[in-house]
Amino acid sequence: MPPWAIDGAGDCAVGWTHEAPMNRIYNYTVYANIHWMNTGLALNGTAGVAIAAVGGQWTANPGTGMVGATGNAEFIAKDGYALPGAPEGLLVGYVGSTPPPDAAPPGVFAIGQGITLPPGQQGVLYLAINDDIPALYGVGFADNEGTIQVKVTVG
Repeated sequence: MPPWAIDGAGDCAVGWTHEAPMNRIYNYTVYANIHWMNTGLALNGTAGVAIAAVGGQWTANPGTGMVGATGNAEFIAKDGYALPGAPEGLLVGYVGSTPPPDAAPPGVFAIGQGITLPPGQQGVLYLAINDDIPALYGVGFADNEGTIQVKVTVG
């Protein structure tokens, strides 16, 4: 299966959008060098959504080594990161009608090993590594390495 495809129970390619039916599980591979990966999963607000990191390692800075979805707590994200004040390399998410802007948009949330979003979330789910989006402190996403595998359960 190509890396852009949803495996498991999903039925659309990343970048395409479809409304998420209830009681479905979607599996994604989130690449550290992709800035806000569009999952193609449109949330309509009627169900809760559980997002869990289930494996993998990545880095937002190859000089500091590989980390899991909880990121590197020794390096706290500065302004310009997806989620300032949180660990660099943390798995983060965003739900919206359009892709997030380059600056840290309101509504970005920490996922780490996992989070459950209550009903009411409306828009497409985007996933990313917490890194320097506009490359203010280095090369931003260009030197990132690795992947995190994520399971999303709707309903």
